[in-house]
Amino acid sequence: MSRPEHPLLQQANRLILDGDWRGAGQLLLRAARLAEQDGRNAEAARARQMATSLLRFAGDTQAALSSAQALAGTATADPARVAFAAAAERAETLAAAGDAAAAIESYATALEHADKLQLPPTWRAAVLRRLGEAQAQADAPTAARASYAEARALHLQAGDRAGAAAVAVECAETLAGVLARDDAAVTAATQAITDDAALAPRVALLRARLAMRAGDAPAALAAAQEARALALEWVEPVAYFAAAALLAQIYDSKAERRAAYRVLATAWATLGDLLGREAAASWVRPVLLAFALQWGEQAFADIKAAHDAERATGRGEAMRPEGNSGR
Repeated sequence: MSRPEHPLLQQANRLILDGDWRGAGQLLLRAARLAEQDGRNAEAARARQMATSLLRFAGDTQAALSSAQALAGTATADPARVAFAAAAERAETLAAAGDAAAAIESYATALEHADKLQLPPTWRAAVLRRLGEAQAQADAPTAARASYAEARALHLQAGDRAGAAAVAVECAETLAGVLARDDAAVTAATQAITDDAALAPRVALLRARLAMRAGDAPAALAAAQEARALALEWVEPVAYFAAAALLAQIYDSKAERRAAYRVLATAWATLGDLLGREAAASWVRPVLLAFALQWGEQAFADIKAAHDAERATGRGEAMRPEGNSGR
């Protein structure tokens, strides 16, 4: 018969459901101390690992780092696995806090423990991907490329071509954030679509951002429109929203404010179909508010009125029925 769940764990679960990640993390730390006092060190380690993640999600960096340190000091029958988990959690916390250099050191430590444990290739690849991102943030693109390349090779070694394709796209996206352009990475990402066509919206969006950065508005517009269409085809809400927001930015840069508003209004309606009206509003409204501040309240109101008039006469763009897409 399995042991009944400890009341503290039940309380922590309720707090997680309520969105109180910090409170849940603190309860789990209490549960870990009690478990350790009872000699249930494996349970203590699991509770501390969960607590570290929750405290990190809550933005409490110091508490998360303290929890990771306590996790590292938890004596269990599998110390190497605990050491791996502690190093990985510490690295994630440091990366989230923006300390890329310290995160790189902790990811390297996690990889050393992964080697000792002989973890599956895709597990090591997951750490390498995070290491590559931290290296890019630390302005070390060459090291980042090497980490992503090793991660991709590990996925291929495991026979996971779709995973390898995702790594190629992720590498290009990450490097695009720190380099003006990396043609080799973009080429690899484009070729990766042959192994997973669902990545096509992300690659088109990447090309659009790079073209926008290079000042090539026509190419950026075409790629962003392609990304939006592909995101609809593959039902990828995040990519769809990103493409719509970029399209609005491109139209605004061309002084085509009505087109910029139309794209976002359509996105609100389309995302409402996919995610629900509240979620769609939480995504699109901030972008519309930013344009209202940029254009001025009266200009924004005039553009909205013109858009609504177009809809009323059936002349506006419509991917889906637009519903209530007002600001």
